[in-house]
Order: sequence, then C-alpha cells, then structure tokens
Amino acid sequence: MAVAMDANRLHLKGLELQLTATAGALSPQVLGALARHGTPLRWAITACCRQGGQRLLSVEAVVLAESSQAMQP
Repeated sequence: MAVAMDANRLHLKGLELQLTATAGALSPQVLGALARHGTPLRWAITACCRQGGQRLLSVEAVVLAESSQAMQP
C-alpha cells in the first residue's frame, strides 16, 4: 500500500496497544489497529491472555507517522 507523506513531517513513533482480538487471523486485526497511528514498520505481540472469554493482546510497534498524526490518541 502506497502512502503519500511529506518527508519533512515524518517521524518514528513507538506504540504499546492493548487489543481485543476477534475470531480469525490476528495479522489483519493488528495491522488495522496500527494503521490508525501511521504506517506500521514493525510490530510484535508481546502478550496474550484470556479475560471474560475474550483474547486480549498486548502489541508493541513502531510506525512511521506524520507530525499531525502524533497528537491522535
């Protein structure tokens, strides 16, 4: 996927996310959550547990983001 970004406004952003996984492949779910923060460069599922019948994932990642995206929660 090509992403148009202004090179002068790009920066690396480290993230730690908590996701509730649904049935199916995890990769598209993780990539979709990370895409809201920028272009994923690398990521890892660092923990997985079950709570109340749900799979909870801890994900650490580095994304390439524009300065305007840095302020988004």
